[in-house]
Amino acid sequence: MKEDQILQALTTLTEMVQDVSTRMQSVERTVDKLSVNQEGVIMPRLELLYEGHVTLIRQLQDHASEEDMLDVKSDIRMHADEIKRINQVVKTVQDDITELKRA
Repeated sequence: MKEDQILQALTTLTEMVQDVSTRMQSVERTVDKLSVNQEGVIMPRLELLYEGHVTLIRQLQDHASEEDMLDVKSDIRMHADEIKRINQVVKTVQDDITELKRA
């Protein structure tokens, strides 16, 4: 290879590395925003949702008939399943964020 070709190849590689670095910084900023949103918005809302369910259960236990309780328990199981799915999604997002930070 001639010296000019080597210099051109090095210049091209340097530009590619800079482009990848710029993209990585953009991904890191996005991941940071997602992480802050998850910690500051999503998780507190999930906790409030859980606390609300606990409060409802306690109130219903105090005031409901057995038949009503069976219906409520069924609803609670359904909501518990939904919360489990939401927690799984949150866990997946956390794992994705961690993986992106490592990249």
